[in-house]
Amino acid sequence: MQETISDIKTKSGPKGRPEIDPEICKGCGLCIPSCPKDVLSISKKTNSQGIQFSEYDESGNCIACKNCAITCPERAISIYKFVEEE
Repeated sequence: MQETISDIKTKSGPKGRPEIDPEICKGCGLCIPSCPKDVLSISKKTNSQGIQFSEYDESGNCIACKNCAITCPERAISIYKFVEEE
């Protein structure tokens, strides 16, 4: 049975993590409000072009919903889902 986003939100712990390529990210910030768990922010660091890029808060509770990746106009975000061991 396929889990819905609301099913995933009710479980504790991160379900995955976004990986943001800082060299592709243009720092537009569109991904930040798209995240239902509020785990993204603009970094204080800059990339080689001097742009502050989006970053994932490692202490966050990502649910791997892919909203950030879908919203990103530069396709700078990949989502990696964690596999549950049984």
